[in-house]
Amino acid sequence: MNTSNPAKATTNELQVLQAIGQVGWLSATQIAKWVWGERNSHSARVSADRVLKRLIAQGDVLRRDSSLRMSVYILTKAGAQRANEGLTQPLFRHGYDLSQLDSARQRPAVDYLITQHQQGKIVLGIVGLRKAMELGLIEETGLRGADGIVIDDRTGEFKPILVIRNTHPELVKKAERIWKAVGDLELIGSPGLIKFFRNEMRS
Repeated sequence: MNTSNPAKATTNELQVLQAIGQVGWLSATQIAKWVWGERNSHSARVSADRVLKRLIAQGDVLRRDSSLRMSVYILTKAGAQRANEGLTQPLFRHGYDLSQLDSARQRPAVDYLITQHQQGKIVLGIVGLRKAMELGLIEETGLRGADGIVIDDRTGEFKPILVIRNTHPELVKKAERIWKAVGDLELIGSPGLIKFFRNEMRS
């Protein structure tokens, strides 16, 4: 099949829109990994750039600068509407009000979610998780504050994720609250810090 045909182009656009919507905002490199995988990173990035150019021209996404001085992409209202086409409930929303200041927190969360997505899991970043709880698709309010969630569609089990960059008492309390609500929690960060953080949770 010719991969440049209109149907394939539309599918690629929808995948990009939904990837952005699941997290809130993504860089072109993150989109390339999310949608096209990592087997040919250059080809994936070229494909991502091509689709993003079309989506910007169509008014479906906006480009913004993150705190790390790199371009990231958010959904417009029109883009969110397209991303929600065919869904029973509107899971995706525009990103006009989202801040890209905490890129250092977003990056490891997205890297983990991409890995899980490529393994066939259902994943939601912080924005998608908030919306799913708002809609009642995920009823566990104890998940508030998590950086994302991974859902195994075969078993229905889900695991929240939390990025750990320090051992601030408020972050420890948040981790304890999420773990108690769900009974599971994936901590993302350096191994040494995670080990120390787990000890803080037990104390």
